[in-house]
Amino acid sequence: MTCIELIKDNYLLNIYLNFKSEYINNVPDIFHTHTNVL
Repeated sequence: MTCIELIKDNYLLNIYLNFKSEYINNVPDIFHTHTNVL
């Protein structure tokens, strides 16, 4: 792998992780309201 490929992969990975963490942070709210109802 070249340096540029590594940087690109890390960049995409960071975008993915940021997206996932935001998604995961929003999801528990839904689960919590459901568990409270149950």
